[in-house]
Amino acid sequence: MGIRIPADQWAVTGKMDKLARKSIFSRFASRAAFIALTAILLLYALTYGVTQTTITAALKSSVDTDIAGLADIYASGGEAELLARLKDRQAMVSSEGRRAHYSLAKKGDPILSGAIGKWPNLDPALSEHGYVNLANGTQVYARATRLSNDLSLLVAREYNGESQLLLRLTFIFLIAAILIPAAVWLVGRRAAAGLNRRVTAINRLLSSSTQSAEPLADIHIDIDDEVGLLARNSAELVTRYAAAAQAQRYVTDQVAHEIRTPLLHLDTRLRKMQEQPGDQFVFDGLKDGREDIRRITGLLDSLLDIAASEARRGDMSGLKVINLSELLNNIADLYEASIEEAGMMLSTDIAPNVTLAAEEMQIGRLISNLIDNAIKYAGSGTTLSISLAPGPYLTIGDNGPGIDPAIRDGIFERFRRGPNSAANGHGLGLALAKAICERHGLNIYLQNNVNGCSFVIAAKGADDAI
Repeated sequence: MGIRIPADQWAVTGKMDKLARKSIFSRFASRAAFIALTAILLLYALTYGVTQTTITAALKSSVDTDIAGLADIYASGGEAELLARLKDRQAMVSSEGRRAHYSLAKKGDPILSGAIGKWPNLDPALSEHGYVNLANGTQVYARATRLSNDLSLLVAREYNGESQLLLRLTFIFLIAAILIPAAVWLVGRRAAAGLNRRVTAINRLLSSSTQSAEPLADIHIDIDDEVGLLARNSAELVTRYAAAAQAQRYVTDQVAHEIRTPLLHLDTRLRKMQEQPGDQFVFDGLKDGREDIRRITGLLDSLLDIAASEARRGDMSGLKVINLSELLNNIADLYEASIEEAGMMLSTDIAPNVTLAAEEMQIGRLISNLIDNAIKYAGSGTTLSISLAPGPYLTIGDNGPGIDPAIRDGIFERFRRGPNSAANGHGLGLALAKAICERHGLNIYLQNNVNGCSFVIAAKGADDAI
């Protein structure tokens, strides 16, 4: 059970798509894999270091024990006994697999060398030790010591087994460094994808401006975790908001209709009273009263139109492709006489066959509002220009006095009127124009003109910087 959002009503903005590509869940999966790799490398370095230290200590202990035993043999049996024992030992391999190598030199001349060959760079006077290479390239751990003033002994141990151990250790950690971070990344990515889908659904739910109380698409509100709680609270909030907005629209529409109907009845009565013979003063009063009624009903009609357009903002259903070029030419022809009567000139530059998915009546009203504004405020002797380019990119402007910079930022707000506005204006014309544009997925903005005033209507995504 749950609240659902129709997928076809999800209005995902470019900003949300960009945020999805920078998802914190994806970054979390990548960072988790990086932390796993770092931990494995640190563990490898620690393990390798401890193992290497242990191997070196074992080799050093083995060599030192051997030297101590050989020193005892030399002390008790002399040089000949030592040489015989060295030859025997050189043919043996220890239980650990470490083959021993020996070199005995007297006054720098080798008596017994074997595989060691040239004496390594280890000073017997200092009893130096370390890793060296034999003549055949085998790596050994060796120690040189002086048995007497003219006799030096070198004992070495191979550590091929230990080297293989370190190699296997490196190979195991290399496999682990590949598999474990990859597994962490895949598992984390899968979990992150699920979380990202849930959070994206919540964001779409909250960002949509056309939500209603209809059944909503599953956003996993039944999962008992933090995101599930957020989803439940968000869904409940949107449901309450949608219900409140629907109730508000219903009430305002009903109030507007209820007010409009008696006003029309009152206008009819006043018209009938005007038709009766009577005093001119009463006749003029009735005429003014009817004008007031027409202004009020016009205000209500504009508010209803704005509300209807805003309620269907971004909803492209029910729109048909119209020839915007033909519509503009027809409207320009209809207004030609009014423009001449106002002492203005008309200039048109309308590209042919520019189309738009729209409600033709609403687009016609949008264009008419902008032309009416120009006729009202541009003044005699000015030029009204209408241009249309593919896109569509529509410009309606004039070279009149323009709009006061102090009110430019709020010209599309309801009831916003300039100081020189006509007395019978309501300040709703541009607000309605903006609502119609948003209904059709268009942008409208005021161009920066040195002289006059130009309104631009363009498809969303076009460069509309003011």
